[in-house]
This record gives sequence, C-alpha cells and structure tokens, in this order.
Amino acid sequence: MSNQPKGASKRTEQFFSELTDAIDQSYEEIGQSLARFFNGLTPRFEASRYIDKELNRELAHHFNIFDYLRNDELGLSAIIADLLNPNAKHGQGPIFLKLFLERLEFDEIWKSADLHNARIATEETIESSRRIDIYVRIPCSLGPLCLVIENKPFAGDQSGQVQDYLAHLRNRYGKGRFRLIFLSGDGRPPSNDSLNRKELMKFVDNSEFLIMAYNEISSIDEGDGDEFERFRTSFTLVNWFESCRISCRPDKLRLLLREAESYCRRKFGDHKVMSNREIETVDEFLRENPQNLNVALAVFEAWPSVRHSICKRFLEHLRDRVEREIRDAGIADAESICVKTMHPNEKAGQNKLLFYSTNWRQHEGSVAEETNGRTSVMFENYGNWLGNWIIGVRSPSPEIGKDEEPKRRQLEAELTVILGEGKKDEWWLWRKFIDPQYANWQSSRVQDLATELMNIERGEPLQSEVSEYVTREFVELARKTFEVISEAEGVR
Repeated sequence: MSNQPKGASKRTEQFFSELTDAIDQSYEEIGQSLARFFNGLTPRFEASRYIDKELNRELAHHFNIFDYLRNDELGLSAIIADLLNPNAKHGQGPIFLKLFLERLEFDEIWKSADLHNARIATEETIESSRRIDIYVRIPCSLGPLCLVIENKPFAGDQSGQVQDYLAHLRNRYGKGRFRLIFLSGDGRPPSNDSLNRKELMKFVDNSEFLIMAYNEISSIDEGDGDEFERFRTSFTLVNWFESCRISCRPDKLRLLLREAESYCRRKFGDHKVMSNREIETVDEFLRENPQNLNVALAVFEAWPSVRHSICKRFLEHLRDRVEREIRDAGIADAESICVKTMHPNEKAGQNKLLFYSTNWRQHEGSVAEETNGRTSVMFENYGNWLGNWIIGVRSPSPEIGKDEEPKRRQLEAELTVILGEGKKDEWWLWRKFIDPQYANWQSSRVQDLATELMNIERGEPLQSEVSEYVTREFVELARKTFEVISEAEGVR
C-alpha cells in the first residue's frame, strides 16, 4: 500500500497529464511549421526548376563530359596521372606536377628535384602483389624521390594496404624522401585496418603521409577531425584542377580542367541534386521568411537519418522481392536459400543485400559473419558512400591458405568465363559497378526509393526503375553463378 498522500498523487498525475499534452502540442506545432515551410517553398521551387530546365535546353549547363567518360577509380587515376606526367600529350611539361608539389610541405631535398624527367606509372606492382594507383619517380641530384597517390574516391581500402605502401616507400627511398597522398572523396582517412594508428604517428614529422579530399571535407565521423587534422593537405583536388586551368593557355585543355572541377564539385561534396538556380530560390525564400530558418535547419539535420531509413527499408523490400524470385526460378533448393540485408548506420559503409546457400561450405577463420563464413552473391555500397554500388561474388575471407588458393583461382577463372571481365581483389572473386543511372542513393535516386515504398504501403506495388534493375541484375547473377559456386564450395 502506497504511503504517498492522496493530494501528492493527484498532483503527480496532473503533472504528467499536462506534460503529455504539452508534448503533443509541441509535435503538432512542429508538423504545422513543416507544412507551412514546404507549402510556401514548393511553388517557387517548381517554377525555378521549370526555368532551369528551359535554360539547360538552350545552354546545356548541366552537361559534363565526365559523365560520358570512365569516371571510376581507374578512370580518374588515369586522368590525374596524365596531368602529372611532364611528357604527356597535354604539352605543358612539368607545370602541373610542379603546382601539385608546391602545395605540399617540402625540405631542401625536394627543391632540387628534376621534374622534367619524372616518370609516372599507374597500377604499379610492389611487394605482396600490392598495386599502387599513381607512382611518380622523381630524379634528384641528392638521390631519387617519390610521390605516390592512393586514389579512393568511392572505395574502402584493404587490410594492411596503406601500411604496406608506407613500408615499401620507407625501405625503397628512405626517411623524408617520399610522399604518400591518400586521396579520398570526402577527406576520409584510411581505415584502422589499412593503417594502424600507432604506425601512422611514425610519419608525422616528415609529412610523409598526407590525406587529400577531392572537393571538401565532409561526412567525417565525430572525432576523426582532431585525430587527422595534422595529416590533411590545405588544398583539394578541385583546387589543383583550378590552378592547372589558370596556369595553362590551350582552350581544349582549359575546357577539360574546367569540366574536371565541375564534376568533382558536384560528385564530391557540393549539391548533387539541385541546380544553382534552385539553390538561389531556396536562399531567397529563407531570406524573405527568416522565421522558417529553424525549420530548414531541422530538415537539414534530419536528412542523413531520413536517407538511411529509406535505404534500409528499400533494401529490405529488395530482399523480399529477390528471395521470392530466386525461389520461383528454382535456382537453389528452397530450404537452403538464405537472403539477408545489412545496414549498420547512416555513417557506416557496407550496406548489403546478399544471397548464399546453407549447403555451401563454411570457411574456418572467416570474418564474414553475415554469411556464416560462406561465399555469397552480394550487392553492396562501395566505400562509405551511398552514391556507388557494386554487385558480384564475394569471398568469406581475404586470406586463404595454400591448399585453398588453387580452388579460389579456378573459381575466379570460371566466373570470368561465365560473366565476362570484371574486377577482383582480396575479397571479391568477381565484381562490377552497377549502371550509374541507378546508383545514386545518396541524393538523386532517394525520391524514387521513397515513392516505391509509399506505393507498397498503399497497396499499389508499382516498381521503380531502380527496383526492377537491381532485382534483375541480382537474380540473374545468382542464376548464372550458383552451379559454379556450388561445385567449388562442395555442396553437402
């Protein structure tokens, strides 16, 4: 029996009742504020979008040549390497290389470098079969120097990758005679698995290891900024493209560099969905209606969580659809089919849709918990960004024993015969990027995903182009590879 006086009990009950009413009223006011904000902005925004569309028809200001070229990691590396090459067809000699090096901190040794005779290589193979994206050998009267760029615009790095590069450079060139630039889309550092933080501190004093962003530092996890600030360059790849454009005269080359600037600004950090005119419309609306600034800030802060929620629910929708179609197609024994999704959080990478058979062998010592140590067909975002997705066949472990290596090489070869040329690495037996027009779940395709989810909730299962494409590609990949994987993985 309670010892609390009846009056106190009533006051407590009244307090919580009033608090509940206040919370409900607050939520209602927030909803009304959001409605007023969007009702006021939407007509202006639609008008602005119409004007921008008409202007683009006349001026093609949304056109960018890089959208039609190879703009994956290898394609971008080839362009950067060619600009750095003093003997390339651009005809500008070592000026672009000089502009790059001038922005880095160098001692007197580097000032004696013979840039005219620098030699550039891409995909340079070093110990342990590692391949460095861009490798610049620079002669010097005081001994050879080296500039290395590890280009990671979208991709995550591999286990021990950067650590191996630094060990190679230190052994080959000696202390202070090399620079390793880790070039990432948004200025992210290499993973701790790629470069141990204790090892990293060995390269502080001589600026031998530096981090550069394509455009601007964004989406850096909390805490990373302070830890890596000393390693970040004061300029970005976009800044370098701009300096190169200003420093050269040929119109064709200036046009290419301007397009490179524009592409990187749009792809890495700046607005990716809205045109300049649409941004100006939003800016004008908020200046005229300052009472809406707090609502705009709330929408901005909520966006990463909203996007992650949409991505998570859409992957789960794809999971259900893919599993149904794999069963209907009779690709695998119904009881052995396992289709899963993974989506850690809005800041992390490795959002996945995967399929494997429980009849496939479990590899001992595997770190792939999501497949219980089995090879899988997988659809995954590439790196820590939802703007690029890859699909392929993934190994349960990057490390294989000598007894397993012949089987793995045979499986890789058979997959290439079946699927054609694809990329492979320590994790992936075969992979490819999906069609770019369906890839950007970071921004431009989010509305399509949300609309399809809304239609499903309303009982109108209209499939979006993204859903149709990903499901078709995934199920077809599973169909083509199932027997080959089953043979290699020893069906029970």
